[in-house]
Amino acid sequence: MKNVFNLKKATKIQNKIFDFSNTKPRSGTWWWWFFLFFFNNPKNPEKPRQLMILWSTKRDREISCNDLNIILNHDLEKKSRGKIIDGAVAAWYFDGEKMHHNFVLEQTPLIFSKNSLRAAKSAIEVKGKKITVVVNKGIKFDLRLKEKNSFTMPTHDSKKMLGFNYELLRMNKLDLTGVVDGKKASGSSYFQRVFLNAPALPWYWGVFHFKKGTALTYFKIHSGRATGEIPLKRDVQFFYKGTLHRINKIKVRRTDKSGLPTFHVSGENKEKKFSFYVEAYSDSWWKFRKKIKGILPIKSTFLWHEYPAVIKKFEFIDKKTGKKVTEKDIGIGIGNAEHSFGILV
Repeated sequence: MKNVFNLKKATKIQNKIFDFSNTKPRSGTWWWWFFLFFFNNPKNPEKPRQLMILWSTKRDREISCNDLNIILNHDLEKKSRGKIIDGAVAAWYFDGEKMHHNFVLEQTPLIFSKNSLRAAKSAIEVKGKKITVVVNKGIKFDLRLKEKNSFTMPTHDSKKMLGFNYELLRMNKLDLTGVVDGKKASGSSYFQRVFLNAPALPWYWGVFHFKKGTALTYFKIHSGRATGEIPLKRDVQFFYKGTLHRINKIKVRRTDKSGLPTFHVSGENKEKKFSFYVEAYSDSWWKFRKKIKGILPIKSTFLWHEYPAVIKKFEFIDKKTGKKVTEKDIGIGIGNAEHSFGILV
C-alpha cells in the first residue's frame, strides 16, 4: 500500500476521541482511552523512558485491578447525562532505570466535554491539531500528527458479530514534546480508544517506531495456554520509505531469559517475508478480576503484561525483487510489546 493520507479525514477522526454518542453499551461493556509515550533517556538512548496511561470504565458493578477494588457508581452518568462517568485511571512509568508500577492507580470520576477528558490527577485535551496529556503534577506531553502517511493516518473501525461489537479509534504515531519533572522531553506516542462489549481475549501486540519515519506494529489474538494458543486474528504492518506492507499470517513465539521475554515474530505471503525479535528491557502488568454472574464466587481473571522493548535482528524480504531490509537500514525500533492471558467476561 502506497503512502495515503487524508488530512480532512484525519482531523475528523481525531475530533471523535471523546464522542461515544453512537455507542449502545450493555452490561459488561468496557471503554478505555490508552496512551503509550516513548521519550528520550539521556543515560541510555537505545532504551527510552516509557509511560503508559489508561482511563477506563466498565458497565459492571465491581471489578478489581491489581490491589484496587473498584465499585462503580453508574448513577453519576445518569445524573450528569453522560458528562461524568465513574471509572479508574491506571499508569506505569519506566524512568530509564526503574519501573514504577501503579504510578497512577485510582478510582475517579471521568469528566467529559467535547474536547477533553479530566480525572483527579490526569487529563487529555484536544485543541486544534494538538493533543495535550497531563499526568500527576510533573508530567505534561504535547502531541502532534507531524508525519503524514498511510501508517500514521488515524483510523476508526467498528465490527459487529453475534451480538458483540468492537470499536477502535487509533493513532499509530504522534510526535511528542513535553516536560517531565521540570526537564524537556521528546519522542513519540501511540494512542487508542476502544469500546468493547465482548469478552476480552488474550493477545500478543506490539508497536515500534524507528528513525526516519519507519514504523511497525503486529497483533495476534490467541485463545490461551489451555488450547495451545490457537490464533484467532493475526497480522503485521511495516511502513518503510512511503509504502505500508501488510502480512495477515504471522507466528509469535515467546522465550524467557533472566525474567524478561523475547518474542520471536515471523510471517510471509506470496510476495513478502519477514522476521524479527522483540527484546524486553522492563515489565509492568495489570491483573483484572471480576465475578462471573450466576456462578458466584468464581471470578474471571485477565493478566495484561506490557514490556518496554526494542526490535532486534530485523529482516524483511521482497520475494519478487530479492530486496532485503535489515536492522542496518532502519536502526533499532523502540516501543512496547504486550502479552496477555486469561479471559474477562
